[in-house]
Amino acid sequence: VPVLRAWVHKTGIVFQFEGFADRADAEKVRGWYVQIPGAERAELPSGSYFISELIGCEVFEKTVDGARTLGQVRQVISTGEGLSGPHLLEVATPQGDILIPLAEEICPKIEVAARHIEVILPEGLRELNRKD
Repeated sequence: VPVLRAWVHKTGIVFQFEGFADRADAEKVRGWYVQIPGAERAELPSGSYFISELIGCEVFEKTVDGARTLGQVRQVISTGEGLSGPHLLEVATPQGDILIPLAEEICPKIEVAARHIEVILPEGLRELNRKD
């Protein structure tokens, strides 16, 4: 169904679809997913990423000697309300999953085209993720 227009409202996005005249019509599709072809996605400002671009990226930990592979982004978890709330990268590692805050000081280098995320893990983060 074609989208006539869309706008940000509170913590989400409101869509007006072709052929849907009022709120009662819209209620019929509540909970449906909206898919937008990649070529038609909005341009994001520098430093912003689509979640779909981050999933599957290889994560490398910056070290004194260079970088070492940690694992691969399995999913991106929103920890707050809305579209811009804080997010965590769930990274599958050989030692088990680790949650890494998606913050510029922790993830200083994200190259989605190269499928590469470089991280600097704060002291104690590994211990927080242990399931002892």
